[in-house]
Amino acid sequence: MLFAQLNIKTKEIRELVSALETAGLTVTITPGKHHVKVVNPETRKVVFFGPQSLGDRRAGKNILRDLKHVGFNQDIKL
Repeated sequence: MLFAQLNIKTKEIRELVSALETAGLTVTITPGKHHVKVVNPETRKVVFFGPQSLGDRRAGKNILRDLKHVGFNQDIKL
């Protein structure tokens, strides 16, 4: 799914999603609660996080930690 088609309102999440797509990961938004689903097409590993999850520094660090398991290794400030 192209980034332009995703309905994301938070600036931090938009920046994160664009960085994930640039890294070659598949990013989609789940219907219903609008969680962000990140899939590595090579390893088939999946990570979910909610759009409200970036409210504090610890939550952002936890999301980046989980994204490293999928294969996202870029430094991005959350």
